Amino acid sequence: MHARRVKEFLNAHLSGRILLTDLARTCDLSVRQFTRAFRQTTGIAPHQWLLRQRIEKAKDLLQGVQPLSTVASACGFADQSHFTRVFTPAVGMTPVA
Repeated sequence: MHARRVKEFLNAHLSGRILLTDLARTCDLSVRQFTRAFRQTTGIAPHQWLLRQRIEKAKDLLQGVQPLSTVASACGFADQSHFTRVFTPAVGMTPVA
């Protein structure tokens, strides 16, 4: 139940800044309790899960003709350079490729 609520919250806010305190609050848990429970449920830390979701969204957006800076912004990355630094090792190729 909590996992679904948190994942919905994360997906709804992919393009914005998300704080662990906000996520923990959605489950009425402390940050420490939330982080531990999230890792036990998903197998990864909340930040890693969020990055994976942002990358998946970026892959979808890259199918179009949008500039990389627009895709980066829409997926919650600070700028095009940040997007490329995260995307490349995760996917094994640059966003342009």
